[in-house]
Amino acid sequence: MANLCPSYFTRTTRCRGKSTGRCVLRSLDLRDMIRRLAVPIAIIALLAGCRTSQAVDIPSGPPSIRGTITNSTAATSGDRLGSILVEEVPSDQSGSEKSSVRVTRETRILVRGTTGLKRGTFADLLTGQIAEAWFTGPVMESYPTQATASVVVVNADS
Repeated sequence: MANLCPSYFTRTTRCRGKSTGRCVLRSLDLRDMIRRLAVPIAIIALLAGCRTSQAVDIPSGPPSIRGTITNSTAATSGDRLGSILVEEVPSDQSGSEKSSVRVTRETRILVRGTTGLKRGTFADLLTGQIAEAWFTGPVMESYPTQATASVVVVNADS
């Protein structure tokens, strides 16, 4: 009859011959240790990977502009993906905020849907959608203002 010796990194072997009340322990080899640790490590890695892939935060401050996208123009080359014209009140010719927003490869584009925020692409920035943009770098004080966005959030249902 084999005696069981509690230890995670040791293995009990059957006692041969006369039972002396002792069991024979041998250390696990590297392959056995990897086999025992593989599942917990895989679960931790999977959970960590899921968390970081879903991390789509918006800046804590108010957006630089919030309004309707009235024009969207894709760029043909370079670091710039394109630009969008965001107007607070599209029917106003002047007086309300309007911004020509450059969207670059560094701009985080987020789509707000019923399940929360998810990453988007420039193709998700459609005319007629409600958008919020946070600017980075200098803002040209023309009318409309011209700036580069660090983050653009569009509402999928608008």
